[in-house]
Amino acid sequence: MVSVGMSRGRSSTLTLSAPPAKRLSLGGRVSADMVAYGGLAITTLCWASAFVIGKRVLGEFHPLAVAALRYFVAAAILAPFAVRRGAFAGGRSVVKPLAVLVCTGGVLYPWLFFEALSRTTASNTSLLIALNPALTVVLAPLLGERISGRQIAGFALALGGAMLVIPIDYGDVEHLQSSRSSIA
Repeated sequence: MVSVGMSRGRSSTLTLSAPPAKRLSLGGRVSADMVAYGGLAITTLCWASAFVIGKRVLGEFHPLAVAALRYFVAAAILAPFAVRRGAFAGGRSVVKPLAVLVCTGGVLYPWLFFEALSRTTASNTSLLIALNPALTVVLAPLLGERISGRQIAGFALALGGAMLVIPIDYGDVEHLQSSRSSIA
């Protein structure tokens, strides 16, 4: 089930629910757990390959064009499933929250991802993506959430870890130290 809600006096909710799970039988040789783990493995491979393939594609296209193409292909593949399930029956009340989600998660995020990928290696970009939870903590006050001391400590730890493992000038530690001393 997916819910999208808004505050400020009005609440809009879009609920998508799946039919009850059916017992999967593939001739007795493949269990439902194996199918689930296989799906997770394929998802992980697709996610990881986005960095390498994206870097190669950026040699030919602008980052915004690559981001748009990525979501166009995904929408073309997934739209028939959504239409068949009646997923667009949420009504007009969810249009604004969904528009915000599409603009931030569907346009801004992939555009910035491919911009970063065009400026550094695929390895560095994959490490920078690991900072997403930390960035979420930093942006939480914009939505009225308070940040706890544990979250600040976690953010500092994540940022420090990223600075430690993301090489500057191909991992030259002396270059990193000299750049830090020149800043101070």
